[in-house]
Amino acid sequence: MHFALSAMYLTDEHKASMNKFRRASRANLLPLAGVCLGLIATALLSLASFSKIDAFQANARWVDHTHQVRFDLEQTAFAVSDAQAAVRGFLVADQTDFLVPYHKATRTLPTLVGGLNALVRDNPDQHQKMTALSRSIDEFMAMMGRILITRQAEKNPEAAFALVANGSGDRALSLIRLQIEALQNAETHLLQAREQQLAQSIADMRNWLILGTSIVFVLFGGAFWLLSREISRSQ
Repeated sequence: MHFALSAMYLTDEHKASMNKFRRASRANLLPLAGVCLGLIATALLSLASFSKIDAFQANARWVDHTHQVRFDLEQTAFAVSDAQAAVRGFLVADQTDFLVPYHKATRTLPTLVGGLNALVRDNPDQHQKMTALSRSIDEFMAMMGRILITRQAEKNPEAAFALVANGSGDRALSLIRLQIEALQNAETHLLQAREQQLAQSIADMRNWLILGTSIVFVLFGGAFWLLSREISRSQ
């Protein structure tokens, strides 16, 4: 009887110890779970941040792309205007120094036009406009070349002046300016839309970082608080 009571007492004591151990184990698991969740949240935040950064970089590249198109269009307009002014200056002064801007234009325009065609290839409407502009520039430069041939090779200044006076060069230049203006206007609208997308991607990235950092802070902070509480209890 005494042995039975002792065994029962030990069993109850053992059960109490086991229950106490289980409660302590569960309590100790809480900080560990918080740390694990914090690490998982940190990994997910990093992956999402990379995605947001990629979106930001893509939008930034499109903004730079649009600025490049606008700049090259401006340089193209300057080049054709300089070419006409150079040819007319040469006819009046009969000095080849006046042709320096013309020769520069003959070198730079193919590069500018080729670069613009490549830049706007992603936009069918802009590419179509650029194709028309390329033809207009080729025709205009052919006119300027014909004037110079008439004056220099054929040595016929009167005929060269007549080619200028008929207004074909002015009309061709006006058409080029209108075509460049249409391209610029379209690029301006694209720039506005792309700058808005860039601003939105910046805001999304900032908000995500704030939210993600807050979640990680709460998880790690909660885990350390639970750990500190258990340490205090054990003491």
